[in-house]
Amino acid sequence: MKVAVVGAGPAGALIACGLAERGCDVTLFERRSDPLSIPDAQRTIQLSLSPRGLKALEAVGLREAVMAQGIPLAARAFHPRDGASRLLPYPDPTWRNASIDRHTLAATVLDRALAQPRLTTRFGATVADVELRSASVITRESDGTLSHEQFDLVIGADGVASQVRAALVRSPDVDFAKRVSPWGYAELSFALPEGDVYRVPAIHVFPRETFFIACFPGRDGKLHGTLVAQHSAWQAAREAGSLAALLRRELPDLIPCLTRPMEQLAARSLLPITIVRCGSWTDGERLLLAGDAAHATAPFMGQGVNIGLEDGAALLRVWDEQGGDRQRVCEAYQRERVAEGLACCDLSERAADLLLRMPPENPPPTPHPLTRLNFMGHRYADVARDVIPGWQPEIYAQAAAPALGDGLQFPAALLEPFDASPGALLFRQGDAADELLVLRSGSVLVASPTLGALSLRGPTVIGEMGWLGSPHRTASVTCETPCSLARLSYAKLDAFCTTQPALALPLLRQIATLAMDRLNGRFHRAPSYLILQAGTEAQQLEQLATDFRELLAGIALIGGEREAKILERSGLRLTRLLPEEHLVEALLLAIDAGELAGAVLFGSLAAHRQLTQRLDAKGVAWTTDEDEARALLQRRAQATLASGLHAVLTPA
Repeated sequence: MKVAVVGAGPAGALIACGLAERGCDVTLFERRSDPLSIPDAQRTIQLSLSPRGLKALEAVGLREAVMAQGIPLAARAFHPRDGASRLLPYPDPTWRNASIDRHTLAATVLDRALAQPRLTTRFGATVADVELRSASVITRESDGTLSHEQFDLVIGADGVASQVRAALVRSPDVDFAKRVSPWGYAELSFALPEGDVYRVPAIHVFPRETFFIACFPGRDGKLHGTLVAQHSAWQAAREAGSLAALLRRELPDLIPCLTRPMEQLAARSLLPITIVRCGSWTDGERLLLAGDAAHATAPFMGQGVNIGLEDGAALLRVWDEQGGDRQRVCEAYQRERVAEGLACCDLSERAADLLLRMPPENPPPTPHPLTRLNFMGHRYADVARDVIPGWQPEIYAQAAAPALGDGLQFPAALLEPFDASPGALLFRQGDAADELLVLRSGSVLVASPTLGALSLRGPTVIGEMGWLGSPHRTASVTCETPCSLARLSYAKLDAFCTTQPALALPLLRQIATLAMDRLNGRFHRAPSYLILQAGTEAQQLEQLATDFRELLAGIALIGGEREAKILERSGLRLTRLLPEEHLVEALLLAIDAGELAGAVLFGSLAAHRQLTQRLDAKGVAWTTDEDEARALLQRRAQATLASGLHAVLTPA
């Protein structure tokens, strides 16, 4: 098969290498004439390669080679403006991220690709367009001439400004969103500051409430990092001539170690952070996307390179599973990866709070989302469903949703921090409303006659309805886990809006948007899935899906690849598709997480014994009887569709 891979970054080089190893004739396009050349030292980004990114490198046998060139990181170090730094080792001593500079990683993967005899390169050729129907790549050479070459498959790993994606999204059937974040970044390098904590191989974070710096140790003995701030605040400080003084005041230990003059940094605008979300990564046969071309994320979780490499490894695995059949590869790759890309975008945009503020003294006992992603190998979509109430893999609805932690940046002087224990009542329905509560971490239970009992996780804001006009609390709120919070009185917030309207306006808009979203039920309605597991009785499930298609279309369904194929024949889709090889394990986790409203299990009871025991222990209703499932769905159809709630099945 003749394959074009556009983009010789880590993801593109990994894909090109793997497909060439599998016998494809691969042409690797790259607009840079020499992608192996050493970049400008001032533009060296140090990356954090997590275990999931390292695992992806195993697809081309490069895990050990990359680890040998990286620095294993055993901890995170947070450096406040005042007071002692806080070193937080990872709870498991075997957990390690790797610090590696971007060029070294890219060059290592590209070197392996260039060693493949079935791979040819077109370095210095800019892809000007892709003709979708014929899978033809049109390039502009360095001398300005155009050339044209046809392929069986074109894979776009050409980044945020992807020309391959541009060809795909011309179709009216493809949802796509691209926007520039209000945040920007600058790349910085520092000589190692004084202090033993800087000698520890760790991620160093300098949270400053309105901006942050994250640094990684490099092989050259320096710290290489990224400063992230909002464009508007940075530009205002530049224009006022106060930026250099502000940075020296906020970072007294770090700024003297800058490897370039402060004047150069203060004179420049921040580089843009572009967010890309694509609802389809393939045309179904001749074109595929991977990496930033499919999902450019905010940098707040350090996931960009990791999910890009994971895209490449997933494509190679799917290629093997489907025997290299183009259509089946495209279908399986799309089904597995699109939700992951959207979830990573949503999680990343909401994660700035992790870096803008010091971590809580008493973190909740549940694993942190980053821990689940980096070290426990959880899917991005599964974590998104847990930490973003009501999350679904959507393009536009989530693209500009309020970032509950990072977007609502209240000045520290307005806040009164406090901690609360599980079971603590924060306020009761009907109480006078006089303050907002900022939930920085932990989870709370919101209860009212109209909403029922709903769980919200930090970072988020509680009590916004009172500030927008309701004199009394509209719900009762109780802590479910240890919570880190802060109070903000309505009086202080009103005064802030009056005295600093320019800074307050973005907050006003986002609080209003959050309130509207909650009134519409987008963030309050927690996912409540109905298990469909076919067992050996696929025909029964297909008949049930056919008879109750309209009802099932309104229910959040969870199952594996077998169930997905059965439902698709009836015009339905699983809301949450679980990997077949870990299906039972994933279902048990969903049961333990309280995500289930009920279960329909076809086949013998013995085949589902492990599930039914766990369902019974959690009080979740289930049935294995086809007629009972039909009767229950029929009886509940009207009420379920009218209320928008999910069906609950009860045993006989």
